[in-house]
Amino acid sequence: MKPYLLIICAGPGSVHESWENYDQHNFDLAILQWNTGERLPNTEHATYYEQISGNKFHLINKFIAQHDIGGYEYVWILDDDCITTPELVAATFDYCRDNEFDVAQPALTHDSYIAHEPTRLIEGSRHHITDTVEIMCPIFSQRCWPEASALFGMLPDGTGHELEVYWRIIFESAEGATKYGGFVGVIDQYPIFHS
Repeated sequence: MKPYLLIICAGPGSVHESWENYDQHNFDLAILQWNTGERLPNTEHATYYEQISGNKFHLINKFIAQHDIGGYEYVWILDDDCITTPELVAATFDYCRDNEFDVAQPALTHDSYIAHEPTRLIEGSRHHITDTVEIMCPIFSQRCWPEASALFGMLPDGTGHELEVYWRIIFESAEGATKYGGFVGVIDQYPIFHS
């Protein structure tokens, strides 16, 4: 087991399909294919690969019910249309650990689809502190993961609408730190593009 886990709920055209040597980095990869059609390409080196029907957070809930992921220092849920590389994923995980983040995400490039303005890239910054992150690419420390994921199976449509508000409340992160003492923030040093 590597120190970090990246979960991608994937369909055709998923970001991972173009990755080379992703199994050579500091994270395990879980690909949860949300359709039950033909197996997606470039999944043979994933630590976990499952075809599960349902929407994003229902898929993750089914996955974590079957696998003990309590040994990972950080868990990152990445939408399959967030463009990044294995190298940037590995660096982002280490950055979270080195800077004591409990809840984080990579900054979104200026040409990305952005739902929450505080997640936009700040040029020249290494990171900036916020009070929550977006559902498309949240990263959680292991001490936050059980609470962060507790509602996944109860979401009516499995899409996570307004889940960010729930995270802000349960982690008491209005001031940019969680009740556990770690930070909440956006990592500008390793931005991603969200289509």
